[in-house]
Amino acid sequence: MMKIFIFLTLLSFYSVSGKEIAGDSLRKEIRDLYYTKTSDADDTYDLGQKILKLSRTEAELSKGYILIADAVNKKGNYSKAIYYYKKVDSLSDITHADIDKLTANFFLSTIYSRISLKKQSQTCFEKSKSLAKKINTPETLAMVDDLEAALLLEDLKFCDVIPVKKRQIEADKMMSDDKMSLAVDYITVTFCYLKCGNLPDAQWYLAKYEEILNAMPESEKHNLRLSMYFLNKAIIFAEKGQKEDAKIWFTKAHNEAIKNDLKLYIARITEEEINYDMLDPKSQKKYFAEYIKQKQILKAHAEKVIIQEQSTQDVELKETRISVIVILTISILAIALIFFYNRRRKRQIKVRFEKIIQTIQNEKLSHQPIEFKNDENSGSIINEDVGKHTGSKENMIMSEEREKSLLEKIKEFERGSMFTEKNFTMAQMASALESNAKYINYVLQKYRGKTFSDYINELRIKFIVDKLISNPEYLSYKINYLSDISGFSSHSRFTYIFKKELNISPSEFISQLTEKAKLK
Repeated sequence: MMKIFIFLTLLSFYSVSGKEIAGDSLRKEIRDLYYTKTSDADDTYDLGQKILKLSRTEAELSKGYILIADAVNKKGNYSKAIYYYKKVDSLSDITHADIDKLTANFFLSTIYSRISLKKQSQTCFEKSKSLAKKINTPETLAMVDDLEAALLLEDLKFCDVIPVKKRQIEADKMMSDDKMSLAVDYITVTFCYLKCGNLPDAQWYLAKYEEILNAMPESEKHNLRLSMYFLNKAIIFAEKGQKEDAKIWFTKAHNEAIKNDLKLYIARITEEEINYDMLDPKSQKKYFAEYIKQKQILKAHAEKVIIQEQSTQDVELKETRISVIVILTISILAIALIFFYNRRRKRQIKVRFEKIIQTIQNEKLSHQPIEFKNDENSGSIINEDVGKHTGSKENMIMSEEREKSLLEKIKEFERGSMFTEKNFTMAQMASALESNAKYINYVLQKYRGKTFSDYINELRIKFIVDKLISNPEYLSYKINYLSDISGFSSHSRFTYIFKKELNISPSEFISQLTEKAKLK
C-alpha cells in the first residue's frame, strides 16, 4: 500500500505542476477539494460526491469519480470500483488526460486480478504500460514494474517476479533515499526466492531487509510489510526442519496480518501453514473456513462484473446488428454449400445430446451426486472392495473404518460446490475433508477410478450441466461466464474438458437444450 500511496502522490504532483495534458484544467475550488486529505474511505466518497455536484467539465467529473472509485475499492466493493474506474477511463478519452487514464487502468488491472479475471487484468496492464511510457517519468515507469510484479505474484509465477523486482531495486536506489520501498522490494524477492527453492539467495535478501528494518524508527516499522517478513522467517525455519521455531514465526505473521486486516496476506500465510503441515486440526478448519469465505466474496464480485460486462456487450451487439446482417447476406452462398454437411452434423449432435440426457435421467444427475463408472452401487462397493482388500493387507493403506468415513466425506463434498473454486488444490480438499493427499488419492482411484485432476474436472462439468438443465436462464449466459462459475482457468480449457467428458461442445449442448425447451 505504501508504494501505491507514493504513486498517487506523484500523479498529483505532475497534475499540479502542469505536466498534465493541456485542456484538463481544474477550477481552484475543484482542485482544492481533490487534494484534500481524508481520514477514511467514507470521507473520500463524500468528497467525490461533492466534486460531482460542483463539476462543470468532463475533467472535473473525472476527478470526482476517481475519489469515489478509490473509496469503494478500499471498502472491498470491487464491482462498483470497476464501474467508476471505467467512467474515469471513458472521460479521459474525451479530456485526453493521460494521468487520469493511467490511474484508472492501474487500479482496474489490480482489481480484475484480485477477482481472478485475468484477461481483463492483462488488458488494463498493457494500457498502463503504454501510458507510463508516454508520460515517461521514472516514477510512473517504476510503478508499472510494481504492477507487473503484483500480477505475476497473483498468478503464482514467483520465479518470473525476481528479475522485475531486481530491476525495481536498482531503480529505487537511483531515484531516492526512500528505504521503505527498497525494503518492500527486498522482502518480496526473499519470498519469491523461497518459493523457487533458492534458500541462499533468499537469506541474502532477507539480511538486506533486516538492515533497513533495524535502522527504522519503531513508529514506521509497520510500513515494512512485517507480516511478509515473519512469513519468510517461518518458511526458512520450516525448510530447515525446525518446526517449533517455524510455528512461532507463522503465528507472528498471522497475528500481524489480522491486526492490519490484510486479507490477502492472511490467505497466503494460511496456504503456507497448510503446505508445511503447521496447523492443528481445529486451527486448520477455522483458517480454511475464513479462506473459503474470502474466496467466495471475490467470486461474487467477479460474477457481478461478468454480468455487467456481458450486458455492455449485448448493447454493443445491438448497435452492430446492421453490419452483421450485411455480413450474413454475403455469407449465404457459402452457407448453402455446407448446408448438407451441417444437417448431417446436427443429426449426429442430436443423437449424442439425447444419449446424454437419457444417461442423466437414468442416473438422476440433476438431483443426486454424480454416479461414476466405478460407483454403480455405493453401498455394495464399500463392502465388496474393502472386503477384497482385507485379504491382502499389503494393498491397504488405511483401516476399513477410516476408508468408509473418507468415502462418505467425499460423497458429501460432491454434493457441494467447493470444487468450483479456481486453482482448487489437493491441499484444500485435504483440509476440507480433514484427511491427507495420500488417503484421498487412494480412495479416488479405488472408488472413482480417477486422478485428482480428472475427478475435479468431472465434478465441474456435472455442476455446470446440472445448472443448465435445472436453471433455464443459464442457457443465455456466455461460455466465458459458465467457464468462470464452474472453476476452469480459461474458456478454452472448459470447452476442451466439456467435450472430452460428454463428446459434445458446450455451445452444441446449450443449443440442443434450448431447442428442447422450446418444444415443451
